[in-house]
Amino acid sequence: MAQIDDTTEDDDKVTPIRPLDEEAAIAWLRAQPGRRTRLSGAELGRRWGWKRQRVGRRIKAWVKDGRITRRGNTITYVDAHVTDSAEPATQVDFVPPPVPPLVPSVVPARPIEDVRLPTAEAPPIQPAERHIDWTTALVALGLACVSAGFSIYGFISIFVGAFWPVIAMGVALEAGKLRAVAWIGHHRTTPWWGLKGVLAGLVAVLMILNAVGCYGFLSKAHIAAQVEVEAVGATTKAGIEGKISAKNAEIANLSTRIAQIDAAVSKATEGAHQCGHAACR
Repeated sequence: MAQIDDTTEDDDKVTPIRPLDEEAAIAWLRAQPGRRTRLSGAELGRRWGWKRQRVGRRIKAWVKDGRITRRGNTITYVDAHVTDSAEPATQVDFVPPPVPPLVPSVVPARPIEDVRLPTAEAPPIQPAERHIDWTTALVALGLACVSAGFSIYGFISIFVGAFWPVIAMGVALEAGKLRAVAWIGHHRTTPWWGLKGVLAGLVAVLMILNAVGCYGFLSKAHIAAQVEVEAVGATTKAGIEGKISAKNAEIANLSTRIAQIDAAVSKATEGAHQCGHAACR
């Protein structure tokens, strides 16, 4: 019998919708031209809907049961049925069992339902891994603390009568500003309208208040130094003026004494002149 290559048949290229069972796989082998095939285990697995390992195990089991023979790459189906009148050394008649039809029964057509495939959704964007620069973070935190301290101290200098309320207000405003800036940084892809825009405006207002507090702190330092200089100058001026007044008093005292001496001298001179005139007479 001539050997026919299974790869030339068009029906061998059909992939089953669902995996075949063992009897269906045997029927497939029996239905091949010459009841043999040269297909590899992987190709048989594709046509039967099996895995390659399962194909190898079942072929070994069928060879052991005598249902097929295998020589090299050729697998031949064998189905021997011994008649009742046959003697132990008589020829065995090969009686092929009925072959089931390969064409499936006609299934009545069903109305096509409106099945809409789900739209392909874009995979979620994984956030890039962030590495924290601890040096920059510590410097930024120190700058924020120093600025907050200057601002709170400046507000205390401006509103002297409300010490603790001003401190509480300053701490709350600075903490809110830092948290708002951190939120905006984490949601940089969010549109600016809505909550992000409101927080940006509040941060701008809080920055202005921070600048006002720092200006109050620096102004107090400048004014305190100026007042101290003026106080020292006034004290020095008062001391000098006191010394000048004391010297002026001494000068006035000396002037009085000199006037008294001059008066005494004039009086003595006038008495001497009178005595001289009297003696001449």
